[in-house]
Amino acid sequence: MLARRVAFATLGCKVNQYDTDALAGLFKQAGYNIVGFEEPADVYVVNTCTVTNAGDRKSRQLARRAARKNPAAVVVVTGCYAQVSPEEVRKMPEVDLVVGTGQRAQIPVLAEALLEKRSDGAQARPAPVPRPDPAPVEENAREERARSVVGSLGRDLAFEELGVEIVSERTRATLKIQEGCNEFCAYCKVPFARGRERSRKPENVLAEVRRLVKAGYKEVILTGIHLGSYGRDLDDADGIDLAGITRMVAAVVF
Repeated sequence: MLARRVAFATLGCKVNQYDTDALAGLFKQAGYNIVGFEEPADVYVVNTCTVTNAGDRKSRQLARRAARKNPAAVVVVTGCYAQVSPEEVRKMPEVDLVVGTGQRAQIPVLAEALLEKRSDGAQARPAPVPRPDPAPVEENAREERARSVVGSLGRDLAFEELGVEIVSERTRATLKIQEGCNEFCAYCKVPFARGRERSRKPENVLAEVRRLVKAGYKEVILTGIHLGSYGRDLDDADGIDLAGITRMVAAVVF
């Protein structure tokens, strides 16, 4: 039996790119081959951005493009747009699975389950009817197809440990060490898309840095949603802040 194939499209920031790299690693561990987004695949994952309306529109366009590439594929929409507007995404006939920004580790298992269900005789989605973007959706116009796994980003949400096994560049790796923002600026959706500030534990940061260095990466870029707040929520971190974790990472890399 040939290995299944998964393709990724990523919109937005370096944090999103890290999340995509982590998901690619999880799919590879599950036995999938990683292919380009323009190639035929069994699963397409669109990692979305919602900072602007243009980001929402591009996210929808990518989901539709994936469904056209292979109508039998499972199309997964995840990331910030999926978290902020899950019902809007779920109503798209091209989408099979909607996952927010706090449950991404489940995506390979959920996608595989949908593929198995489809191979057991369930029909692939009907070909979408061309329409303007965004498309109006009438209530009860059709049966809801997509499964939604979008949880609340509450105050007690922990940093989601995904871990990168694959990175998109050969000598430089992006490492997410912080998630979320507490500022709630009037013009910004980020706290609603990413939740409140969570810092990755220093021991987990350093463990991943060691794996990356062992794999041959020469440069590590630390990233986060509100990177300067790193460490504020770590009660047992002995006062480690961004400067402190940077020194610790540098000691491992160099």
